[in-house]
Amino acid sequence: AGGTLTTLVEGATIERMRAPSGLAVDGDVLFVGDHDTARIWGFDLLSGDLIDWLDLDAMIEPGGLMGLEFDSEGRLLVVDSLGNRVLRISQLAPTPEP
Repeated sequence: AGGTLTTLVEGATIERMRAPSGLAVDGDVLFVGDHDTARIWGFDLLSGDLIDWLDLDAMIEPGGLMGLEFDSEGRLLVVDSLGNRVLRISQLAPTPEP
């Protein structure tokens, strides 16, 4: 058996990443959900560098975020196990330049 196991993202180096629990890929971005903090992280898929994050703790209780998946229209689906629901996050439009 061949193959190499490589750490792409070291959670101990990311502030507030405590319990990664789901992932989804969209283009060159790896999205990782955190079960304990209800935060979704976005990482560059090639380098592992942090791009941005989205806090969902106003919508999902910490401990509820369980899984991520993109639908055919590019919207992110998020499982909220404590709320017994699936949330759909639409992509935000870019802010126009003044």
